[in-house]
Amino acid sequence: MKKLIVLFSAAAMAAPAFAWYEIKNATDTPDNAPYITPAADDILWKANEVNGTEERGLKDYYVKVAANTTAAFKRLYASGGGGQFNNMVTLLEEGSTLRLTNQKGNSGDSFIFNETSNVMLIYKFKLADGATSATVDFSNADSGFNMGYSSTATGATTIDRGFEVGEGVNLTASGLASGKNFVVTNSSVGSKTPFFNLNGNMTLAEGVGMQLNFVKFTQDANSVLVADRILLGALGSAGITEATFNGAVNAATAGANTQIQLAGGSVNLTSNETALAKSGISGGSTDRDSALNIVNYAKVFSYTAGSRTTLNVLDGAKLVIGDGSQNHIFNNGGTATVKGTLEFNLTGGQHGVTNALGNMTVDGGTVVATSGSGSSAYVLAATAGKTVTLKNGAKAKVTTATDFLCISLGGTFDVQDTSKIDTSKIVFYNSNDDSSGTSRAVLKLASGANLTSKADILVNGKGALLTTARLELAKDSYEFGMLEFLRVSNIEIVLNGSSISFTDVRSYSGSRDCDSNLIFTDFENGLVKLGINESILAADGTISLGVANTSLKISGLTKDGKALNDGWSIDSNGYLFNLGAVVPEPAEWAAIFGALALAFAAYRRRK
Repeated sequence: MKKLIVLFSAAAMAAPAFAWYEIKNATDTPDNAPYITPAADDILWKANEVNGTEERGLKDYYVKVAANTTAAFKRLYASGGGGQFNNMVTLLEEGSTLRLTNQKGNSGDSFIFNETSNVMLIYKFKLADGATSATVDFSNADSGFNMGYSSTATGATTIDRGFEVGEGVNLTASGLASGKNFVVTNSSVGSKTPFFNLNGNMTLAEGVGMQLNFVKFTQDANSVLVADRILLGALGSAGITEATFNGAVNAATAGANTQIQLAGGSVNLTSNETALAKSGISGGSTDRDSALNIVNYAKVFSYTAGSRTTLNVLDGAKLVIGDGSQNHIFNNGGTATVKGTLEFNLTGGQHGVTNALGNMTVDGGTVVATSGSGSSAYVLAATAGKTVTLKNGAKAKVTTATDFLCISLGGTFDVQDTSKIDTSKIVFYNSNDDSSGTSRAVLKLASGANLTSKADILVNGKGALLTTARLELAKDSYEFGMLEFLRVSNIEIVLNGSSISFTDVRSYSGSRDCDSNLIFTDFENGLVKLGINESILAADGTISLGVANTSLKISGLTKDGKALNDGWSIDSNGYLFNLGAVVPEPAEWAAIFGALALAFAAYRRRK
């Protein structure tokens, strides 16, 4: 998007080649405020010719636009002899329009409020008493506010400046062509960050966007902002860009969603559910940090973030992603911290991943998938080598019984302390194995209490790609439902002295093809129940599934790394047993050592 900043030299401003329209009789109360002449061109703000240096912007001065008239000007300057540090308040009477055009009427020019040689303060556009509606209109291409000034000016680093659009005032940009932006920019990022407060409404035409460059934007709860896109920040530049949306944000194009791009800026949502319900947020900057902060409650249609974008759902806050009509509309390539609730209202096809959680820490909060297609969608996905950490009693919940909590493409779900995963199904999906094991999909559990139910586990290879899942257990007792395999798929279960049980082991749905391996690390007899009949388990670890094109084989390693490939069976208590893992009892050890001693003595006698 095009960044529009227009600066003038000090010499040009000292000797302007145009006539000033001087506002030198503005009043410090609304009573008797002078009217701006409809034919006004360039405004010289003198604020009643009172030097405001001592006031430091603590006082408002008022002018008016008469009812049902249009007043227009191209630029506004503060007089060094008065008005330099005072606020300009324009009171708009019923049906009036204040038209702000760019300096020369040329494409590429911006409307300048703060020049580099003078420091002006706050511009307020409000309804006059008794008025219900009025308009502030930007015309001509590429118009916008330039609120920059030199950081060497008196008070430049401490004085607030910016503009406010009052309740009942509609801000428009009728002269901007599709593809252009209404730009609010600060060209002096070393100075105090200016602000833009929208208490009224803002309506941009179809195809027109709003761009904020190092400006703090705040929208009132009763305000409506209509724009097809919003760009926060500018790539490759320094400064603060921050937007707080409290009211509704809608696209100008029918049926579309407003696209909000974080390019070094941050968005704060302190709003109600309507604020960004039809907005898609993306963060694509690779050289500047961006953030989306959820302070209260909000809905967003979609979220796609780059590596330097952070999502923060604060304690007690809630963010809902999606309207139930699409899948894969949350792709977090950056980081996220959830202390409140992050809810996904998605749909998805069978065996399809609906989201990518990215590097996410759920710190006492909840991530929940509330909807699905009813056809085995893969939700709440830890994927792409990222780690989802649940800690301090956090919860990951899948509400639809047919959908799976998903770990894929080398992702990790790390469930710590008293945290929970509340799902009836878990899937390890499409993780290409390599010699380092870094691409494996991993589920780490701290205790059996991490599971709210006996979840089924599916290990699903995609096509000819090998999925190698890894289930890491801290020492405790764990109960699962079925363990199922589909296509080329392996799972390694790291026991660490834990006991684990499954209700059954089979191919997916009991009828699909698989070429799979079930591998136990730190295997000991008396720890594993597979829920299968001993008759289908061969001594070499092969499990006969009774389905064509299926192959499933057990192998393992003891705690000291001894390979267990043969000697498998099911003992009388239903536990998986291996002869190579037999550890002699103390009495057995004594008998063994005794026999060895006798043999050695006999050997010496023969000698």
